[in-house]
Amino acid sequence: MMKTIIMIVICLSLNTFYLKADSEKHLLISTTELSEIIKEPNVMVVDARSSNDYNTLHITGAINLFHKDLYKTDGIEGEYKPLIEIESILKLKGLSPDKTIIFYDEGSGKYASRLFYTFELLGYKNLKILNGQFEAWKIARKPVTSTASITKKSEFTVQFSDNIIVDMNFVKNLNNAILIDTRPNNEFNGTEGRFEPKGHIPGAINLNWEAFILKGSFKSKEEIINLLLSKGITADKDIVIYCNTGIFATVAYFAIKHIAEYPSVKVYEGGIAEWVSIKDNPIVTGN
Repeated sequence: MMKTIIMIVICLSLNTFYLKADSEKHLLISTTELSEIIKEPNVMVVDARSSNDYNTLHITGAINLFHKDLYKTDGIEGEYKPLIEIESILKLKGLSPDKTIIFYDEGSGKYASRLFYTFELLGYKNLKILNGQFEAWKIARKPVTSTASITKKSEFTVQFSDNIIVDMNFVKNLNNAILIDTRPNNEFNGTEGRFEPKGHIPGAINLNWEAFILKGSFKSKEEIINLLLSKGITADKDIVIYCNTGIFATVAYFAIKHIAEYPSVKVYEGGIAEWVSIKDNPIVTGN
């Protein structure tokens, strides 16, 4: 009887271990795993690179959706187009919410993360990122082509969700929250930068987006949590992430929310581009 109880306890412990391991990886997919499901009718692979890159060479069966195609061409850089326009683009691509959608980019992970976040913002549930990106696919000698995939238009509706996004007023009135600037340190401290005035939002912690990823592959849950704790970023706080225009921030968003599994993680979409457009907003230089 005692041996039976011990075996049950061991099995339960092992199940818990594997469930935790799976929770770390379920939104990441390897080249081997993708190659096994890529031809299934409910699976769509999205190349987040430019149309030029896509037309040169891409994963066989993938469709192209350049992240910049979803942004306005005027106003704050990186600001999304109206929902009806985004919905129309996704319908033409056949990217309905009932599909399992897998994103990849050139190898950095930042454009795949940006689309993952965008689709999550639109309420999609079945989303994944190819770990290692296109470079890993090529290294594994998986099928590639320069021929564009033909997609069938689909009909559906999407809706922006506000549970993973915050606006400028929220950032101005942070309460019990940690603000993370994911740009390179030279932009954070104001020695360089794309926008004027240079520097960072007061109270922000600098954590470069590249610290979460290596050669297009996300680091492990343990590595990411250790990285966060080394900066005093704990799971009991609300986490707000920003960069220049929302691209770098989404790498950290994916890592902190979906790999480290911190419960409250949001993105300040406007970022520095919006912040410095208001002349009275304070900017800090140095570290």
